Amino acid sequence: MNKNSIKDSGVVYLWNLPSDKVYVELRKDFHKKISSMIKNKAEFCRVSNLSYSIVKKFIYGIRAISLRDLRKIILTLDKNLLKETEQNIFKIGVKSGGKGLVNPKLPFNLNSVDGAIIISSILHDGGIATTLNPYYFNSDKKIRRKVYNAMSNVFGDIYSAANPKKERLLFPKIIGIVLVNCIGLKSGNKVVTNLEIPHFIMDADEIIRGAFLKQAFDDEGCISRNEIYLSLSANVTCISKMFRKKILKNKLLKYSSEIFKGDKKLLESFGISINNIVVDQTSFIKDNKLHLRHRWKLCITTKKNLEIFFSKINFDIDYKKIRLRKLIEKYTRYEKTKFLPTEALIKTLKIFCEIEEKYGYLSSPIIKENFNRSDATICLRLNQFKDMGMLKIVNQNSLNTKAYIYKTTTNARKIIIDASKKKIVENYIEVFE
Repeated sequence: MNKNSIKDSGVVYLWNLPSDKVYVELRKDFHKKISSMIKNKAEFCRVSNLSYSIVKKFIYGIRAISLRDLRKIILTLDKNLLKETEQNIFKIGVKSGGKGLVNPKLPFNLNSVDGAIIISSILHDGGIATTLNPYYFNSDKKIRRKVYNAMSNVFGDIYSAANPKKERLLFPKIIGIVLVNCIGLKSGNKVVTNLEIPHFIMDADEIIRGAFLKQAFDDEGCISRNEIYLSLSANVTCISKMFRKKILKNKLLKYSSEIFKGDKKLLESFGISINNIVVDQTSFIKDNKLHLRHRWKLCITTKKNLEIFFSKINFDIDYKKIRLRKLIEKYTRYEKTKFLPTEALIKTLKIFCEIEEKYGYLSSPIIKENFNRSDATICLRLNQFKDMGMLKIVNQNSLNTKAYIYKTTTNARKIIIDASKKKIVENYIEVFE
């Protein structure tokens, strides 16, 4: 099976692994069976093109053998033994550096729920070190245990520094070799390498896609008062300063990270609409002053989208799950009470326009200073007008404030002008209802 077909299937067989990097030990009974088939060492060395030392060490089981040399031995004896050999691997790893995997679950099937959890954990809160050791960070012990169990379910018994009791899990190098050499992931800083979500995850069934997104949002997702959002960085080091400003102004999605675009596409495959995308100002990549980044954030709002997310994806982190349920309940209450009489809505919109004329923008703190209403009421009206298309969100933090920055739309200003000319208010009933 070639590399492209592996990337499409997500299933990695023993003989797909790089034969010069991987070392194995056979189960005792199978090793004895193979060794007994070698009757004449000298003749076998000549036919197999292996050194006498390698053959002798294999027969006596002195140490692990490289996959390359094992393949030569099996092909020399009987090529029909290749599949049986895969089923009789006791241990697999590298020549040096860790204990590897015991009782590996070959072939390694990453096109599964556990595989989706592994890939997502690596692409979000984890990564692959330059040593090819996969790692994962999360302060929630339950999520660390989930990732550890997924690794064990796909790859086999793990004896390494991957202790779920610690916040940092470090997995054997052999797993990194599988992910990099066969699946197509890359080692190093994810922002710099700009990894893509594998095709077999993007094309998987709903259960696997949901498992991938659940892990992503457990890692990177947050819940605010009004939305769920996920933030990821994109490398913009090689882009000019002027064009970086253009990216920020126009939110050019093309220049977000491949993971961000993939996460967005997967969410949309569930029928979830991304209501807003925010791009933060240019900054340095964490712990790397040689590279610049933009921080992209996708936001999920509205009761319909949140209910789809809750039923199809959700969280495994308990406090996030509780917050999501409360957020949906809040939207339910909002839908029951959101409509004021039409004239009152127009008056409120007019006040918002006047505040914008004074300050150049709208935000919750600015409105509260000029409009004697509670935070909850102001937030309700801002979301209501945004959903109606009367307000739009511009870049958060562009004015050194943590609050969202809003501006009125052409449609809102037209309504105010028409109202000031004493046109019939009923013309706008459909807009607000």
